[in-house]
Amino acid sequence: MLAVQDDISSPQFAVTARAMDPRPSERIPAPMTSRFPLTALYLSAMFAMLLFAVLPACAAPPLAGTYKITENTDLGSEIRLTVQLNLFNPGDAAVTVTRVSLRSISAPGQWVSTVSNVVVQSHANSQLSLQFLISKKDFNAWQVGPHQQFLVTLQPAGGQVTLVNLPLLRTRE
Repeated sequence: MLAVQDDISSPQFAVTARAMDPRPSERIPAPMTSRFPLTALYLSAMFAMLLFAVLPACAAPPLAGTYKITENTDLGSEIRLTVQLNLFNPGDAAVTVTRVSLRSISAPGQWVSTVSNVVVQSHANSQLSLQFLISKKDFNAWQVGPHQQFLVTLQPAGGQVTLVNLPLLRTRE
């Protein structure tokens, strides 16, 4: 019988074995001890300061209120809708409502608008009545929900004209 002996002392085998099994004596890089935690803490603090500095200024909506449908006239494929808005201004400055728009439910991205010129004094209520000409399909969809989104263009006293998406709660007669 012939016996075969493996020669494991060859230099080629030693190099291959070292590559597959790293020795514990090899240097493992230490975790980063740079200024990263300090930078992260600084950035977090700056973000928190910015958030809390801006948040109180825009936390409350400029107006709140309700709406009521006071009249609707069937014009065939459209409805003439008369809506009474009761608006409350919780802010410290008077607000002028210059335009009120309704979102079309049947034609996304389209709005039906009407011009207004009502001033809602600070910490006061104002009531206005507006007419809109909307599709019959939109009117039927309006009957389902408890509230409707109004897009209101307003201008605070001494401020810039702003477009606000204002959800108003529907009230019944």
